[in-house]
Amino acid sequence: MPSCTFFVMDTSDHMRNGDFEPTRLDAQQAAVRLLIDTRLSRGPENYVGLVTTGTAVKVRAPATDQEELLAESIRDLRAGGTADFVSAMKVARLALHNRTNKAGDARIVAFVGSPVTASAKELKRLASQLRGINIGVDVVLVGEDASTRASLEAFVQAVGKDRDNSCVVAVPPGRNLADALFSSPVTRGHDAGAAGAAAGGGGGGGGGGGTRGSAGPFR
Repeated sequence: MPSCTFFVMDTSDHMRNGDFEPTRLDAQQAAVRLLIDTRLSRGPENYVGLVTTGTAVKVRAPATDQEELLAESIRDLRAGGTADFVSAMKVARLALHNRTNKAGDARIVAFVGSPVTASAKELKRLASQLRGINIGVDVVLVGEDASTRASLEAFVQAVGKDRDNSCVVAVPPGRNLADALFSSPVTRGHDAGAAGAAAGGGGGGGGGGGTRGSAGPFR
């Protein structure tokens, strides 16, 4: 089945943190490379795009199946500024809504390594917009604080309401981020959610906002 996935990458100052080797940003880049390869290898009608949020929200790559373009868009990322989760998600939503081939799965995989300060009302409105055009959302917490985790769990539950197409995955510091995601629904798909959560050993989450594992505080 064709699919289109946009990755939202956190490139804020928080991603300089060394609680993931060698930094959160480097670990995120390695994980996104793995996920891009996994998605594109599933078939010829699978596309991937990339949005970053830090100094500014920017579309680094439109929806494409060109691995070289995607690799180049990830290679030279630098950490800086403050992430704007809601704005980045809106940019990714618009890109997915305007994609040429609207058949198949539409998904945003958002990496979050800094505090999300959006209000509950803003997140609820965003969740409704995503659910309204059938976009699934996977959130990967790369380090967290309690309020951000709670806010994003509620957000993902609202996106996946009455559907099993979204999840939160919290990966503890010190783990290999790419390895943790490999056995989670983010990589395996939501039809394998339960197995992925069990295999993740603290890195996976089930659909509809389920979570496993814990992560260290934002610093």
